[in-house]
Amino acid sequence: MTELALETPLSGQQREYLEMVKGCSESLLEIIEDILDFSKIETGKTELEQVPFSILDCAENALQPVTLRAQEKGLELEWSVRGDLPEWLQGDPTRLRQVLINLLGNAVKFTDAGEVSLASSV
Repeated sequence: MTELALETPLSGQQREYLEMVKGCSESLLEIIEDILDFSKIETGKTELEQVPFSILDCAENALQPVTLRAQEKGLELEWSVRGDLPEWLQGDPTRLRQVLINLLGNAVKFTDAGEVSLASSV
């Protein structure tokens, strides 16, 4: 909802406050997800799904939350598919998306100029 509000006409101060809310909520969500993941791993209760999913949809969903941060830093965010990667795979799309978001988020965080690329290949 914060992202939607940021796409509307706002005063400078309103935009600044909403950007802070967005940044804090994203950070809090990452911390909560990490804590939950560590708890599951420590208790041996991590279960991976085995469902068919579209790798294209999974990658696009992982790029979405990182795109705004990349744009704010003036970075290009690219994604490419190489080789004969099948569109549909069997596995855990939620975990894969989470891993991709973490990797892309760190790449954006530690890249000062240029581009961040996600390449999928067989």
